[in-house]
Amino acid sequence: MCFYHHIINRVASMVQQYTAGLNSCGHFFDLVSANWQQFLTIFCSTAGKLTRQTFRGLFLIDWSPEGSNDREEEEEEETIFQYDDWLIKVEALGFPRKCEVHFFDQEPGTRRLPYASTCALFLYLPRGFREEEDFADMMSTALVGSLGFGKV
Repeated sequence: MCFYHHIINRVASMVQQYTAGLNSCGHFFDLVSANWQQFLTIFCSTAGKLTRQTFRGLFLIDWSPEGSNDREEEEEEETIFQYDDWLIKVEALGFPRKCEVHFFDQEPGTRRLPYASTCALFLYLPRGFREEEDFADMMSTALVGSLGFGKV
C-alpha cells in the first residue's frame, strides 16, 4: 500500500493536470492514447540496457583528483554499477545540460543520505560503499523519506 501511494497516488493530480493540458490542444492526449504505437518512439526511450559507459555519458561527473584515495573509491566498478541500478534515463526530457554527479564522504558517527537538486541538475552520492545491499538500503531510505518536489 505504501508503494502504491508513493508511485501512483502521490503523482495522480499532476498526471491529470498534464493530460488535461495536452487535451486543451485539440484533444492531443486522447489522440496519443488512441494511437500509442505511432507515438511510442517519441515518448519512450528505446535505448538498450544502461551500462557503465552509458551512465558516464549521461552525467558530468565531478571526480576527485586522479591518484587520490577518494578517486579510487569513486571509480570502483562495483560502486558505479550500484549507482546505475538506481538511475532513470533522463536525456529524452531535453535538459539544457548533462546532470552532474558529485560525491561526498560519510563523516564518522553520521549517516548522510544521497540528495539531489532538481533545479541545478546535481546528484550527490556517498563514496565508499562495499556492499550493494547497504547502498540499496540507503537509496531506499532517501527516496521514501523525501518530502517530494517543492516541499520543505
